[in-house]
Amino acid sequence: MRGPELGPETSMEGDVLDTLEALGYKGPLLEEQALSKAAEGGLSSPEFSELCIWLGSQIKSLCNLEESITSAGRDDLESFQLEISGFLKEMACPYSVLVSGDIKERLTKKDDCLKLLLFLSTELQALQILQKKKHKNSQLDKNSEICQEVQAVCDALGVPKSDTSDIPLLLSQVESKVKDILSRVQKNHVGKPLLKVDLSSEQAEKLERINDALSCEYECRRRMLMKRLDVTVQSFGWSDRAKVRLLSHWCPVGGICCDAAPIISVGKGLPILLSFKPSSLVNLMCCSFISFMNSLLTFIILCCLQGSDWLIVASQEP
Repeated sequence: MRGPELGPETSMEGDVLDTLEALGYKGPLLEEQALSKAAEGGLSSPEFSELCIWLGSQIKSLCNLEESITSAGRDDLESFQLEISGFLKEMACPYSVLVSGDIKERLTKKDDCLKLLLFLSTELQALQILQKKKHKNSQLDKNSEICQEVQAVCDALGVPKSDTSDIPLLLSQVESKVKDILSRVQKNHVGKPLLKVDLSSEQAEKLERINDALSCEYECRRRMLMKRLDVTVQSFGWSDRAKVRLLSHWCPVGGICCDAAPIISVGKGLPILLSFKPSSLVNLMCCSFISFMNSLLTFIILCCLQGSDWLIVASQEP
């Protein structure tokens, strides 16, 4: 690792001040005279020690380090020097005067103290830049995923393909297409939603967490029941025509697992239990009933979180 290039003493102090200001440091050492005095005092200066502790804690929060610089060893200068030395060695500090030689002789000179501050501050600045780039890339990936989902909706609705990645524009096209389709169907063709309120961002996050928790909780049980159902279905004496029909529906079932999106868009017909004939048994078994119950339970918990009085009424319809 290459350390920052050092010029004259005044230039080093100026570099430290510029870097500290860029890092958002609000302590007492933002004045050149105060910084120079603290560097002369070294570890015996409370302001210098506090700045080292602050820089160390900021660095440790951004990378996985075993060593740390804490205030516990500040009263014992030798222990404090050992903490700083271990921290610098783990960070591969390029300044030999800070990591080698008699530990009691380190950080006794003003230049060495300024080198320590310059190294810690520039390392922290580099870590912050990398962190921002990582966050920016993750946001781009997330936006790309959202764009793909919106494009899939456009394809399903027959919206003309567009090269734009402007999500609000695509959503406005989807809205216009949906309104156009609804204007050409019967009034009661689309049922009313079971959930009539708009979810806030906080409620949506709660729903995601609940759904994830339930998915983990019931994953083993879901696999077991699906395996038992699979064995049961295979043991039946199906006719050749029924086998073809069964396989066309049965294969995708194992991978079905509802996420939170279908839960908030279900209609009022979801809690109604319909009667069925033996001839429709194949289609019934081909439904992912485990995912259905999991998602339904999530929806009930969501309603409880909102304080809603909600009751499932089971009825039979022809």
